[in-house]
Amino acid sequence: DSNGNNVSNAFVNAFQPSTTGGPGSGPSAFAQTDSNGNYVMRLAPSASEYILSVFPPCGSTYASQEVRRPISSSTTQNFTLTSGGSIRGKLVDSSGTAIQFAFVNAFSESVRSFGFSNTQSDGSFEVRGLSSATDFRLFIQPPPNSGGILPTFLERISVVSGQATDVGTINATSSTSYLLVTVLDGDTPIQSANVHAWLPSTPYFGYCTTNSTGGCNISGLAE
Repeated sequence: DSNGNNVSNAFVNAFQPSTTGGPGSGPSAFAQTDSNGNYVMRLAPSASEYILSVFPPCGSTYASQEVRRPISSSTTQNFTLTSGGSIRGKLVDSSGTAIQFAFVNAFSESVRSFGFSNTQSDGSFEVRGLSSATDFRLFIQPPPNSGGILPTFLERISVVSGQATDVGTINATSSTSYLLVTVLDGDTPIQSANVHAWLPSTPYFGYCTTNSTGGCNISGLAE
């Protein structure tokens, strides 16, 4: 890192991009850093650009990094990780009650930086280790059986390395709609089946697990 400390258990990925910028059909490889911060990947040499990305170990405050470069028969690519920025806030329902155990995910397409967290008992959350960017999207999925609370989606959040961006208190909305599901094998109920429902081309989804009668309710679905 910037203090000269070795960073172990970081994930390093390399691929040749497609025309859309994502992984293509060309060579790719991944590795994990050892206790000395070292990694080795075996790739086909190419004058075309590879995208090399390093993702810090889970729970750290380091920001991810990315470089683009050709690969020769013997290439050295070092990374020096620095502290990233963060997004923090608080999630409450329509009555102002804190929502605990919601899953919070932040992602930037421009710098391919992401992070996740969970809301605490007071509804607060902080997603750390984010690279500087102005296009972060924040997706908050409420916990199961949360009484019809809908997922929350925020866009165009700016993050600066070493600083916290506070999005304030987020008031989650609710829906009275639900999906009643029954899973049977002929006439026999199937218990403990996991059922998922989602709205195509949106981040909205829900899930439930069937009971002894083969039934369950998925609440909090967008109408």
